[in-house]
Amino acid sequence: MFKLVLNVFEKATTQHYQLLLDADPSKKAVDSYLARGICIEAKKSGSGVLVGCGSPSFNAS
Repeated sequence: MFKLVLNVFEKATTQHYQLLLDADPSKKAVDSYLARGICIEAKKSGSGVLVGCGSPSFNAS
């Protein structure tokens, strides 16, 4: 079993930015994700980093 640590970040590091560009090579799109989304990094002990950004949603039901 491994430990996965999730962290929300507001300022992207160079590594975050490069990982997002690997997923979507459009700098304009990545900048938009970072500006309007909630960004999370997932770190696994002794391994790399996974980064994702998504728009917050609200459900008032």
